[in-house]
Amino acid sequence: MDYLIGVRRASPHTVKAYKTDLLQFAAWAGRKDSPDGAFVMTTTVVSSYVLQLKQQGYSSATQARKIASIKALFKFCRSMEYAPFDFSDHLARPRVTSTLPKAVSVQLVQRIIEATAETREPYGSRDRAMLETLYATGLRVSELLGINIRDIDFEDRILRCYGKGNRERIVPIHDEAIFHLREYLTSTRTRLQKSNSSDALFLNRFGKRLSRQGFWLTIKRYSSAIGTTKTITPHTFRHSFATHMIEGGAPISYVQAMLGHRSVSTTEVYNHVANQYIREEFEAAQPRMASRV
Repeated sequence: MDYLIGVRRASPHTVKAYKTDLLQFAAWAGRKDSPDGAFVMTTTVVSSYVLQLKQQGYSSATQARKIASIKALFKFCRSMEYAPFDFSDHLARPRVTSTLPKAVSVQLVQRIIEATAETREPYGSRDRAMLETLYATGLRVSELLGINIRDIDFEDRILRCYGKGNRERIVPIHDEAIFHLREYLTSTRTRLQKSNSSDALFLNRFGKRLSRQGFWLTIKRYSSAIGTTKTITPHTFRHSFATHMIEGGAPISYVQAMLGHRSVSTTEVYNHVANQYIREEFEAAQPRMASRV
């Protein structure tokens, strides 16, 4: 874990996931003791564990992550000469089924954002600022919640965030989001701030940085409030941002930079999403299509 944090500069989310996966593997492997009481790691033990993951019905994506954590562990052990060789070298990652990200309409996003007006202060102001910023920038949730006050430049309308691998990027932000961020900072954040509060931008009721779980519950509450049947998650805002930008004619390279993708091929999936989204909107609005339903 120290190596992941200090050398690989992995995100806290990745470190937590790898730790959970490796503790699960260690607990399983610990029950495979040899007759003399001494545990011996072998390629067979590793293969048996991976087979068990498949039999337990884990998705291909979850299997891939768990295998990745095991391969990272043994690669580290081999490099440090803790093991004679890499016991996971024979493992192949399962093919992960590619699914298109889900986007929702501009109108639905706006309804969710405007639902914050019904929430008592200071939470309504905080939530409005968070949702406006998320939809204005397409940030990942961890990036949004990791923002500190000093990371926002109100004059130039830009913010600094730290993505995967702790990579820094500068993201422009529009006037509407700037307005609500300023409102939150000047009028309501002080009501959440405690004497020991950090420089975190978005605080919870204890004056500490808002967690991913707390933000997820916030999204869920506003989705329920407007009565939508669609599943809305924090990532839905990121997907919708990218889809709406491409639909509006933004260059794919611009969207790539905003999302913090290393490869443009990762961003190109939103071309397909935007085309599908436009088709669905067309079929819903076209009178001749509607008459057939």
